[in-house]
Amino acid sequence: MRCPPSRFATSSMRSASASRRDRDAGAAHPSRRAVRAPDRPPRAVPEPAVPTSATGGETMGSDQTSASAAAAGAEPQTLAELFHHIGSVVPEVQTVSVHPRATVAEALNIMQAHSYSQLPVVAGNQVLGLFSYRSLARGLLRMGLVTEQIGSLPVDEFVEPAAFAQPSDHWEAALQDLSRLDAVLVGSRERLQGIVTAMDILDYLHSIARPFVMLAEIELSLWRIIRGCLSEHGLLACIDKSLSEKYKQTQMPTDLSEMTLDDYAQIICHGRNWARFEPAFGAGEWQRKNTVMKLGEVRQLRNDVFHFRRRLEAEDVDRLSAHRDWLQLKVTQFEATRDERLAAREPAPPGCGTAQATQPQGRAATRRAPVRKATRAATERLPRAKKTPPAAYREPILKALVEMGGRARSAAVLDRVLEMMQHRLNDHDLEKLPSSVSQRWRNTAEWCRYAMCKEGLLNPDSPQGTWEITDEGRRWLAERERGTPA
Repeated sequence: MRCPPSRFATSSMRSASASRRDRDAGAAHPSRRAVRAPDRPPRAVPEPAVPTSATGGETMGSDQTSASAAAAGAEPQTLAELFHHIGSVVPEVQTVSVHPRATVAEALNIMQAHSYSQLPVVAGNQVLGLFSYRSLARGLLRMGLVTEQIGSLPVDEFVEPAAFAQPSDHWEAALQDLSRLDAVLVGSRERLQGIVTAMDILDYLHSIARPFVMLAEIELSLWRIIRGCLSEHGLLACIDKSLSEKYKQTQMPTDLSEMTLDDYAQIICHGRNWARFEPAFGAGEWQRKNTVMKLGEVRQLRNDVFHFRRRLEAEDVDRLSAHRDWLQLKVTQFEATRDERLAAREPAPPGCGTAQATQPQGRAATRRAPVRKATRAATERLPRAKKTPPAAYREPILKALVEMGGRARSAAVLDRVLEMMQHRLNDHDLEKLPSSVSQRWRNTAEWCRYAMCKEGLLNPDSPQGTWEITDEGRRWLAERERGTPA
């Protein structure tokens, strides 16, 4: 009997079954065969379920179909069923075999009708081996000169040994045999339950991995759009507007690498931020609502997939694919028009910042404070009193910029600030933020810089990755150094 699919596998098993049904319905379509590698025989995964009586083949394992159908919608009942077994990979069709006394022509006709590349050779209830294009070619070479018509020769002259696997075996156990034989028989010599090919394994893994791959593509596309539409200061402004209710001020992320897909969606779809993203998604309230709807569906499907809340139906996978394609089109169109504007040296639409990516900093150019290992308590949100407040970074940032000529890369400024404040920063400041590679003090300094941009002490329109002091900032620092209240 075929093992019920694991819960992890069943999150996409219905879509896999649907794809197999689609393949069955369109087996005669030339594009199905066009994807096969020219140096390999046609795949052995059954295409249309042709009645065996019409082809002269024999049917084995009639109980397999009913068992597989029952298992397709079953939830795992035991711990063992949570893992990926061979039984989950077997196609839900009957296994067609051939008698050893059948002719080569009869066997080849069966294989062509079913789009198989091999057939089990069965006498009574005993599996003798496999007949395939490869075994036929090897047998003919071994025979040398053949005076008879090849099609009239018996199949048993061209049988090669078969490898067997049990439905409860892990699918990885069959990989070595698949690389050698291209197919593995499921069951035993006395009771054949199915056949698994390399393409069956590929289809199975694709059905499981596809939602994860599409979600990664969606998340990276949103990242590209946000980076393309916002300057460094614009990003902080949008974060402040859209995520202030979700995070405490001292815990609010400042870098996209620290955010989730849900954060991306909130930044883009917030009403006060939308004008900045119209160059990518289109202008108007309808476009915003359409984007909210699509990203909301993506977020829900993402939670279902990553938290294994339910199996994705075929229509869920199709909807996720449609949202991925829509977003890919938006990204491609946005970057193409942006490149046209840059080539023509035209100003960007209102709300769009510098589209160029931040230049990577060399290893020698940046220095990191020593990271102190966080305890369990330190990974939780800490009271604001335990951190050095953002206002404490104001004077060091302004002094560092004056020393550097009024304008410098943000990494260099923060390195200098670290030197000035190394005796003031405490353990909490030097710890990494949860789910981030950044230290807490750098996050706080970024928010201090954002506040100074709003006050006019720093230039909010400086190039991305560059901090620049304003005349107002120089006056503030001079008054501070003279002891005059700023």
